[in-house]
Amino acid sequence: MRCKLLSAVVVAMISSTSMAAVITNGDFELLDLNGSTSQFSTGNTTGIPGWTVVSGTVDLVGSYWPGASGDQSIDLNGTSPGALSQTFDTVAGQAYRVTFAMACNVYSAVYGDYSMLVSAAGVQENFTFTRTAANTTTNVGWLYKTFDFTAAVGTTQTTLTFASLTSGNAGPAIDDVSIAEINAVPEPATFGVFGLGSMTLLAARRRRA
Repeated sequence: MRCKLLSAVVVAMISSTSMAAVITNGDFELLDLNGSTSQFSTGNTTGIPGWTVVSGTVDLVGSYWPGASGDQSIDLNGTSPGALSQTFDTVAGQAYRVTFAMACNVYSAVYGDYSMLVSAAGVQENFTFTRTAANTTTNVGWLYKTFDFTAAVGTTQTTLTFASLTSGNAGPAIDDVSIAEINAVPEPATFGVFGLGSMTLLAARRRRA
């Protein structure tokens, strides 16, 4: 009985050391625009649930084109290039992969490259969507991208930021943002707990033998 109880405690302690990171409102559907579009400026922390506008302006688009997931998406350029961020729980030293859909403001008449910078935990990477005549308001051409980072040592949270690198009032668009651990590995403390539990279980079995 004691062995079973100890096993349950060890498993519970291991599970509690690694909380899965979660993106809130990654599909930008929590604020229902009912088919309209709304613009948000620097410092806005409530207009787009879970997200903060950290520079410029961004558009929450519920019209003009369909999202990659649901009806709504983000144009990172409102009247000017903008940036959107979210802070979430992470485990120090754990590697993560962010997956997101990228396109551009296909309502604009401008073809060419639409670029943005994605950053988290000191890692940053440029992403570009090239719009052609094939990308229209009915055929956006969403492409899924991935971005990897490792949560900084000594931290319990990480901030993910999407920032437009495109000038003007039509920019890169994002939708369907999610995150997952890469090769999840328990923290050092977990190994200690697991080792202690294993030795205790082994000792108990030997006594019974």
